[in-house]
This record gives sequence, structure tokens and C-alpha cells, in this order.
Amino acid sequence: WTQKNLRTVQLAPQEVMGSYTTRLDRLQLIPPQINTEQALSEVKTEGEKARILMQTMRYHGLPVGIYGLQEEMPSIIADVCLHLLKENPSASIVWLAPGRKKDDIVRVLRHSRVPYNKFHSEQGQVLLISPEMLATLNRDWTLVIFSDLDFIASGDKQARALASLKRQWSISTFNRADWHHNSHRAGRVLGVLGLDEHDLSTFMRVCTGTFSDQ
Repeated sequence: WTQKNLRTVQLAPQEVMGSYTTRLDRLQLIPPQINTEQALSEVKTEGEKARILMQTMRYHGLPVGIYGLQEEMPSIIADVCLHLLKENPSASIVWLAPGRKKDDIVRVLRHSRVPYNKFHSEQGQVLLISPEMLATLNRDWTLVIFSDLDFIASGDKQARALASLKRQWSISTFNRADWHHNSHRAGRVLGVLGLDEHDLSTFMRVCTGTFSDQ
């Protein structure tokens, strides 16, 4: 890119992933190279692999999706939040989770000493709410966490509300390993993440990790 003397080029997520290359082809540019295979081969545990995947997707500004590691994943995400808040004390983070999971997430946040709030948004804290409270979230978010995105985006209305959240980055976990096999469910999930059905195969290959059930 430097050799072509180009100014800064703002890429859409689809261009970064490589699922849409029309504009880059016209400019005779190749998409950024996203290769986690070598880094993943150097770690042994699935938890470490999930952390590397999240770090890589954040670096490239892409949404990350995870299935599995149900017991370990809240702690991994809490660590991401803690690191982000240390890096940027004014970061705004919202964690959307089904009601049945909120108590477990609270315990993890307390154990990890992550500042959190269950009622209103404060800079430097994680706002933990259920999707029904979306109407209160009219702001720009540094990070949005969707727990069981395929579950909380179970209808078109819910999916549209989730998609309206303005964010720099997102982490999603999935309730079902086969969420992407149902075209309607996959379409709602992708819509929340700012993607569409044409991006599904690339999103699954580049941005998601499937790990062991716990």
C-alpha cells in the first residue's frame, strides 16, 4: 500500500475479512493478511487459543464469535474487559446476557475485580444487562459483548435492536454449535454484527472458534 503512495484507506469489516474485494481489486490491493494458525499452534490449551483469537480479531477490528468453553469463557471475557479498562480507563463496555446467566457473570466479574454496574452506564465500568434493557443504550460503545447471540437475537425485532448498538468491537458467544446451519438464525446473527449472508463462510473461517463443551 505504501508503495502505491495511497492515503489512509478505511476498510469495511468485509474487506478486512476478504469476503468483499471489489474495491480493493479495483485499487490493485490485497486484503490484510489474517493468520492465526502459527500463533494457535504454539499454545496448548483451548482457553489460550480463544484468547489469541480474540486478540487477533480486536487488532483487525473484526467481530469475534466463540462456541464452547462455557464454564471458562466468562473469565476469559472478563480478562479482556479488565485489560481494555486498564488500557483505556474511559472505555465504555456493555455485556448483554440472558437473565439465567447474569448471576454467574456477576460472580466472575467480582472474582476478576472488574468494575461493573447493573443499572446504568459509567465510563470505566462494565454495564451488565439483559437484552430487554436495550432502550437505555443510546451511546457509542468501545466493546459490546453478546452472550448467546443466537439466543438473544431469536427474532427479527430483537436482532434489529441489537444491530443498532454503535460499537468499535464486539465479542459474541453462541448457545448452539450449529447456529449457522439455520439460514434465518444465521441471517439475524450476521445482521447484528454488521454482516450479511454472503459473509457467513468467511466469518466462520476467519472470525470464529469452536471449542469443547464444558
